[in-house]
Amino acid sequence: MDRGGTASIKRVYLHAIDRERIEHVDKRSVHLHPVGRGGWILSLILLAFFLSLLPAVAKAQTKDSPQRSDSAQRNEPAPRREASPPKDPVRVYQAQEEGGAYQFYGDNGYPIPVWISIDFPTLYNLKSSVSLPFRTLLPPHSVKVPLFQLEALPNSGRKSFRMTVSYARGDPTSVRPDPSFLYLFPFPHGKKYRLSQGPNGAFTHYGENQYAYDFDLDMGSLVTAARDGTVIDVKADSNRGGPSTAYAQDANYILILHEDGTFGNYVHLKQNGSLVKVGDRVKAGDPIGYSGNTGVSSGPHLHFDVRIPTKEGKMVSIPIRFLNYDGSPVSPVEGEYYYAFHPGNPPFPVVFGNALKEEDFAGQTRKIPGSGKIDLRFEQVDSTYIVYLANGLRTPQEVTVEFRLVNLMPGKKGPITLTVGGETEVFVTLLKGVPGATVFEYGYALRYRPAPTP
Repeated sequence: MDRGGTASIKRVYLHAIDRERIEHVDKRSVHLHPVGRGGWILSLILLAFFLSLLPAVAKAQTKDSPQRSDSAQRNEPAPRREASPPKDPVRVYQAQEEGGAYQFYGDNGYPIPVWISIDFPTLYNLKSSVSLPFRTLLPPHSVKVPLFQLEALPNSGRKSFRMTVSYARGDPTSVRPDPSFLYLFPFPHGKKYRLSQGPNGAFTHYGENQYAYDFDLDMGSLVTAARDGTVIDVKADSNRGGPSTAYAQDANYILILHEDGTFGNYVHLKQNGSLVKVGDRVKAGDPIGYSGNTGVSSGPHLHFDVRIPTKEGKMVSIPIRFLNYDGSPVSPVEGEYYYAFHPGNPPFPVVFGNALKEEDFAGQTRKIPGSGKIDLRFEQVDSTYIVYLANGLRTPQEVTVEFRLVNLMPGKKGPITLTVGGETEVFVTLLKGVPGATVFEYGYALRYRPAPTP
């Protein structure tokens, strides 16, 4: 006689609908209901929400954008508890002189030059001693550098002005990006993460962030340097973040200057999650911090880009390529998974879900402890699910499996009927995610009866 078996539904949501990444909220409820003569229906609902939210780290008279962090502690090197340089390290200000003229000065608190761009949308009864917009380079750690004057017009009355200032760290006249350079993925050797949003991402990777990358690092995951360089800016004091522009100044970040004048930008780090300080020299692959969820963000992740200063006083991301696990160049594709390969380190096994085949698992079987029930077990590799059937009864059973799938393709057409020995687990099939999908759902039902005697 057939017996009612297990029914289960699982939904996985990978929506990156805010600006960056993927927060998961797991909710499980399991209910057992008797059916007929001793059968059971098992309902399992697992929800995982992923949201993607991007930073805006370009500077225009404000600090880089930030994010929030509910930290998960790990047995890793102790982070440095410092943020530098101090608040508002770049200032433009004026002093009034005799005759109604204004002398303007600039300060730069950074350890590198800063390019400033100054303009006056409103200038009433005053004229500038220089052409506008005025643009120049402020030396490192400079104070009260004379810039220009606003002079009173002859026989003029009331005077007024409105000034706008933007600045970018570095020198746009000397930056020379090396297009042949291959960056390491910004996480440890042998680790694999999904790219939730890439260049020209539909959610927030446009404008200054056009060539940015968002990786699905969980809270407190180790972040490593993608290239040799010098740390020139660190913010690590924030514990605030959320999916609102109210958190735009709360993202923790590390900014590293490279030898060609470009900058590596690591954003959304956890509070006190920096392992480096301003002035430190780092090598590619060195641990520099821990991922988090600070600033404008709806879930833990790492935003990484390489950017350059512009003569308009902005910092914009540029196209780059990464070093793939096999040493080849790679331009990451949104939704795919990538291993970090750090040359000189030991080899590691490479397994991608989309490369798995049915024949890799055909005939797999193993003995299991008795449980008194029959159910499926799932192993996830990227967006691929390896499905096993576990017969926890003492006697062999004939089991029929039926799937209900959304954006998943089974390796075998169903329904699938298997004969499984007592207290034995066998391979059933692979369920592979449809390329480009962000939502996956599977459900299944089992029917079973004692296996016919040969």
